[in-house]
Parts: sequence; C-alpha cells; structure tokens
Amino acid sequence: MIYPGRPTNGYSDIENLFYILNRELDNAFSILKINIENSLKSYKSEVKKLKELESKFQKTIQQNREKYIAEGEDADIANAIALSDAQNEYNIDVYYFEFQSSNLELIKQLSIDSLCKSTMVMLYSTIEYFMIEICANLKEKLPTKIGLEDLSGNGYIGTCFIYLEKVIDINYDKNEYENKFKEFQLIRNKIVHSNSSIVEKGNMMAITGIVNRKNSGLIIEENRFIFKSIHFVELFLKSSKKILNSLESNIEMKLNFPSLLHELKYKLGSSRIFRDNEEIKVIDNKIVYHAKISRMHKNSYGEMSITIETSKNSLNNLMIEKLPDFLTTDDIEKYYEDTKQRVRNSLKKHLNLINGKRNVSYKMRIH
Repeated sequence: MIYPGRPTNGYSDIENLFYILNRELDNAFSILKINIENSLKSYKSEVKKLKELESKFQKTIQQNREKYIAEGEDADIANAIALSDAQNEYNIDVYYFEFQSSNLELIKQLSIDSLCKSTMVMLYSTIEYFMIEICANLKEKLPTKIGLEDLSGNGYIGTCFIYLEKVIDINYDKNEYENKFKEFQLIRNKIVHSNSSIVEKGNMMAITGIVNRKNSGLIIEENRFIFKSIHFVELFLKSSKKILNSLESNIEMKLNFPSLLHELKYKLGSSRIFRDNEEIKVIDNKIVYHAKISRMHKNSYGEMSITIETSKNSLNNLMIEKLPDFLTTDDIEKYYEDTKQRVRNSLKKHLNLINGKRNVSYKMRIH
C-alpha cells in the first residue's frame, strides 16, 4: 500500500520491507484494540440488559407477593405463588440470572483470550514472512554461498537471525532477542502447537514463570494459560519493534545508508543549492552526512556536513557552525529552515547507531 508523502517503492527496497512490516504490525494491533473494545462494550450492554430484566423480575415478584398477602394468603405461600407467576410471565427459572451472569463473564474472558492469541499468531507470522523476504533481498545485495535453506535454527525467525549474524555479519539487538523475544516465541509456539497447554515437560517451568510475572496479563486455568488482557500482546509488539528497528539501522549501515541518503536527497535544503558525492558515515558514535555543494549559476564550490551526536541536553534546532562566502543570507536561511524541519526525523531513525541515546545535537557545517 502506498501512503501519501512517500515514494512508491519507499526510500530503498529494504527500507520499504521494514516500512510495510511495521505498518502491518501496527494495523493488526489496532484491530485487536478495536475488537477488544467492541467485545467489552457488548459485554457491558448485555450485563446492563440482564440487570434491568432482573430488576423487573424482582419487582414483579414483590408486587404479586403484596397482592396475595393483601388477599389473605400466608406470606410463604404468597411468595411461592408470586415467584411462580413471575417465572411464567418472563419464561425463565429462578437460576436464570446466576447462569447468564456467569455465562457472560465466560464469553468475555474467552473473547479476550481468543482475540489476543489470534493476534499474537498473526504478528509472529507477519514478522516471519518479512524476515525471510529481508534475508532474500540481502542475499542479492551481499552475495554469499550460504542461504537460509542451508541453515537450521529455532524456526524460520531463528534461522533468519543466524543468517544475518553469522553469514552476512549484520548486528541487531541480541539482548532483546535472547532475553525477551524468545519468551514470546515460546508462548506463541504453545498457542499454535499445544493449544496453550503447560503440561509438556521441559517447558512447564519456563511458561509458568512467564505467566506468573507481575502484570503479564496471563493466568493459568486447568493447565492452560489464558490471556486476561491485551498487555502481553503489546509487550510482544514493543519487543519485536525494538529488535526490528535495531536490525534495520544496522542493515542501513552495512549497505552505506541507501534509504537515509534517498530521504535526505529530497528533504534537505534549498533547490538553489546542489549537492554531489553524498555519503554517510558513522565516526566515533556520530552519524555524519557529507556532500560537495555548489550554487546555481556560480562556479563556487564548498563542502557541507551534518553531524548527529549524543548530548546532555536535547537541542531542537540544527546549529550552523560556519557560512561560506558564496552563499547569501537568503540562501542559508532558506537552507537552514528546510533542513531543520525535515532532516531531524530521518536521522533519528538511526539513533541506535549512536547507542540509542534520545538526547542528541545536530551540527551543520558549510565551508
């Protein structure tokens, strides 16, 4: 799907794969939230109807009881007759409300559980598909004798990460993958292959440990884990995105930043200033963009660099360190305004290349 303000094929084919992947993950989670919300609204509506019916039922019993007592009936007999009349009038028995209340609660719980589990499986399958596509794309760009089909790992996703790390030497957030993502992977596998059972030897302790963790949003009932809320799926999405973002940035660096250069080509500066020999490097935990620049109808040339680096205090604007003689005040003001508004978001996507710091400074140097 093409979105407004975005090139048809993205800023590079790899970037486009990650972009579509993230959109699909976000959309799936949004649909889950909507479905959960609708399910809870339906539950509350049915509970309200049940309570209103119970109120009418009890009121009818009370009115009939008072009528029979006024007619001279014994209180116990009057109560029994009044109850029988109400049951016949509403065509329900005395246990109806307790049963329906319990049934509605069960339906609510099963709805949340099934919606969360189906979304969990969908998110995982989406990641799996795109990881295979990303690896296939990289194999064309960085030819190797070994492909995914030659490796074995912990499922397709595990194989993809082995290929990325061991074969084509691309890093990712391995700590997040080993310590968190694999736990979500275990839960997903249990949903798909064991109907959420925790009985199987070997994994029982691991699963109960995950379930019993504070605010997991999971519980165990009759040797199966149940989703009580959306929280666990949200944690899975956040963990997955953290790994994918780190992977995308490291692929960018491995391929010499093709998508970032493409973005900057269209987002950076004034149309009166031309750029050539553009490149991006990571130097001492700084991202540095460098280009030769010239001005239209002028034979003057200069160089420009934009540096993003960590800082103690976050700076909202680019800082211009030096102005060249061949650029006018109007030139540089236009360049500066365009640059500071457009380039920041492009560069921030690659923050984990400078240790993931959120506070950064930007310096633009033209000479």
